[in-house]
Amino acid sequence: MLRIQSENMLEATPIFDALAKTSILADSVIAAAYRIALAEAPPPPQPNPMRRAPDDGDCLGAWECVESILGSDADLVFVIPDADSPEHAFWTSVAERMIQTLSAYTGGLMFAWTTRLRPNGREGDLVQSEGAV
Repeated sequence: MLRIQSENMLEATPIFDALAKTSILADSVIAAAYRIALAEAPPPPQPNPMRRAPDDGDCLGAWECVESILGSDADLVFVIPDADSPEHAFWTSVAERMIQTLSAYTGGLMFAWTTRLRPNGREGDLVQSEGAV
């Protein structure tokens, strides 16, 4: 992030180039947090036999670089397929672990993450099923 912002300021990188690089960086950070969270989460009590193995794309939403502003917070929304609704508690624990990982202070914060943009606001479930969205 420091390199992206330094290029933007010192080399007069076009803003949309800086936003695109920021989006790529955010995708990489989210994917890493997802892998960590999956590795640390206890397995669901009765896994859904129809569920395919998750990959990074399962947790990554669209990160719209055009709408993002350097220094603004990044909104995270967690949505699971309706078929995985019986494993809601498992996916909620994965989402919580992701948030813990993403929010960990490691000499500075790269992004400010928020999960407040849910269908029912902050009081709603952290993880939503497709049918509920």
